[in-house]
Amino acid sequence: MPAIRRLVLRLHARHVWHAYLFVAPIIILFGAFRVAPSVQTLLYSVYRVELLRGRFTFIGLDNFRELLVDRAFQQAAWNTLVYVIVIVPVSLTGAQISRTVSMPCVNVCTCTA
Repeated sequence: MPAIRRLVLRLHARHVWHAYLFVAPIIILFGAFRVAPSVQTLLYSVYRVELLRGRFTFIGLDNFRELLVDRAFQQAAWNTLVYVIVIVPVSLTGAQISRTVSMPCVNVCTCTA
């Protein structure tokens, strides 16, 4: 009995490694194209970056302070808020009404009409 159990555990471990090998490429690509640029952007946000001169000057949260008092940013934030609160619900309601009017009998289960 212990020999069979060891065999089953060894086969299970092999399948687990196969699963990790199948998933590894997407994890590597996700890290390279999503995580690394996000971390780099977060680091750049607290520095004054001059790429042509190769200078990185730590300025802390000054970039964010400047952003909050910028009129263009404030207008963009307001436009986004209006869009999310007004336009998105109105569009979704219109789409639902249109769907109900054009296909009144379509249901997930069965049609009784």
